[in-house]
Amino acid sequence: PPPASIQSRAPPPAQLEDGHADARARLRELDGEAALAVYTRLLETNSADAMAGLGLAQTGLEFDLEQPATSVLERVLDGDETEAVGARLGLALLAHAHYEAQLDAGEFESGEFQLRNVLAVDGGNPHALALAVLLYLLRAERRADGHAALALAICQDHEPIHASLAASCAEEALRRGDPARARELFDRATQADPEHGGAWLRWGLLELGVGNLHVARHAFEQATRSPWPSIRVSAHATLGVTLDRIGDTPAAIM
Repeated sequence: PPPASIQSRAPPPAQLEDGHADARARLRELDGEAALAVYTRLLETNSADAMAGLGLAQTGLEFDLEQPATSVLERVLDGDETEAVGARLGLALLAHAHYEAQLDAGEFESGEFQLRNVLAVDGGNPHALALAVLLYLLRAERRADGHAALALAICQDHEPIHASLAASCAEEALRRGDPARARELFDRATQADPEHGGAWLRWGLLELGVGNLHVARHAFEQATRSPWPSIRVSAHATLGVTLDRIGDTPAAIM
């Protein structure tokens, strides 16, 4: 668990959930600026709020608000360098996105630095572990220097119960050519968090690729409920392809 000092400063769970529910509602309304404002308030209230930091970063990426999102994350981190887990996770997510888009080794190092700092405070933080798996897998695609083994080690050393870690370890299993393990982990991720649109989407793509059309349809239908616009767009597109292959043409057109 997080250190007592972090726990003591956290708002009551009901207050946190209300704030995150408000942010998800703003995302579904495609009001990125309002969602950014909600996540900013949550992170400023509790710099250890992982979902606020990650939500802030993802909102910046989805709505072309990356500059204000980065400014908030850096400001919160500067004000609380030792315990700003949420801010560090947000900056790590941005670094991962930049590394994926630009193939800049500096972004890899920046993301890894933030994740190492989070894990120094909370060694079992599932969000940091999940991001580390994805960052190492991405690095392994660029360079054959052992980072795939680091991703595998995380998944072996930490039971992937949390949705984000289970989803990342499913990606690791796919990279190793183990779809059965990936299915198990996608199932675990979506049971832990039924709104994890990324896990539903990736699970659907796995099943679509091997012709399990009805399983794929269910996964894509679930993914369309994600608060994140990019996931909903991809889910609707792949759902249409799946319905067409099933033969449900009217539904595919709709």
